[in-house]
Amino acid sequence: MIYGTAYYGYEHTRLLRVVIAVILVSIIINLISNTLWLQMMYHPISNWQTFYAFITPRLIKQIIFVPIQILITYIFLNNAIIKHLITELFNKKAKHCLAFLLGFFFINITMDKAFEEMTISPSDIMTL
Repeated sequence: MIYGTAYYGYEHTRLLRVVIAVILVSIIINLISNTLWLQMMYHPISNWQTFYAFITPRLIKQIIFVPIQILITYIFLNNAIIKHLITELFNKKAKHCLAFLLGFFFINITMDKAFEEMTISPSDIMTL
């Protein structure tokens, strides 16, 4: 949601917009939310000492990775070739093809699950 509100509908993404979006995601999601969930999942006793133990290496990683992510995101979002590919990918014909492929994929998964639950195997159905 943060990236969507920061980048949606802009032809040229300014560096300030990229910096704010990456920093917000890094702080809110990567540091606070993910660390809190990891602590709750893997440590039976929740207190501030365990939270600090979980957040310290993640904080160091974020300090190193945020400038790299800002640079890569800014270059990626303002690249003319990538903009052209996204425009071609999301035109009406491509949307219909993508929807068809996704629908086919999910139907295939659903059918596989149904065959797994049946007592008759797919090869038995072919012989009928």
